[in-house]
Amino acid sequence: MSALVHYVACQRARTRVAIAAGGLGGTGGPQGKEPGRAPGGAAPVPAVAGSAQAFFDRLPRHVGRDVIYANVSGHYLHVVTTAGTCLVLMRLSDAVLALGDAGLQVHRSYWVAHRHIDGVIQRGQRTLLRLTGSHEIPVSRTHLASVRAAIEAQ
Repeated sequence: MSALVHYVACQRARTRVAIAAGGLGGTGGPQGKEPGRAPGGAAPVPAVAGSAQAFFDRLPRHVGRDVIYANVSGHYLHVVTTAGTCLVLMRLSDAVLALGDAGLQVHRSYWVAHRHIDGVIQRGQRTLLRLTGSHEIPVSRTHLASVRAAIEAQ
């Protein structure tokens, strides 16, 4: 896992150097490579991170676009879709902004899609959301009221 994270970080650094050198404006950089192409076959990384398209462009094609949830993993987002998982170099706050009304932040480290919420689980003092694929996500007390309101609205 650490080798994968190191590889992704090196690819991101190479992309930043290409952007600084002005190589992202054309159709390809040195040796015909596209410097904006992310590892894993993802589409070029856009400069603006405020739209859902900007978020989905960062996902590799093999994981699809049907996001179940995303959680913070160091400086990366661990994105779980119905087709698989991947790591994306992005802040959770940027992802929440980009994904808009498709879901909600339920914890300082978690965002979930509305359509994949299957139920609420109480375990003592803890509240968890049961999601598609038997995933269980913690709900913080800070976000509990907004989660309950969103579930009642469904």
